[in-house]
Amino acid sequence: MILDYFLNQETDFSEYSKEVIDKAENSFLSFLEWTKNREVKPLFVEKSMVSEVELFGGTFDFYGLVDGEKTLVDFKTGNGIYQEYFYQLAGYDIILEEMGINIKRGMILNIPRTEDERFLVQSVDSLEREKKIFRNLLSIYWLEREVKDSVDKT
Repeated sequence: MILDYFLNQETDFSEYSKEVIDKAENSFLSFLEWTKNREVKPLFVEKSMVSEVELFGGTFDFYGLVDGEKTLVDFKTGNGIYQEYFYQLAGYDIILEEMGINIKRGMILNIPRTEDERFLVQSVDSLEREKKIFRNLLSIYWLEREVKDSVDKT
């Protein structure tokens, strides 16, 4: 619903149960409450992109201006914000840098689905450490693929 909101399109609920729709509506209302005192202007929403240099890709939830600052946002639901979420943002930041775009901050919005969950926001002004971790994890991924490929050939 949030992505449809930014894309100015109607959400298709035809394949969802009433329970799922109710949770989505709760999340969406929480999100709208968060936007009330902010200027939120999307530049990319739900955009798939690829790093030609480092050979990985992903789909951004939101890149745009939040209160006038270039911000990369990932929307999550659940009970918390985990450090690994920022590694994902770091990957997106790497792709944006390849395009000549420098962000001002990265942000995770943990949006509640039910009454027992809380709306959480965590932001960072720099993803430099997370980009180092992401690149190391990517290196491990490629090394594991190389090992698997060599074992499969034997």
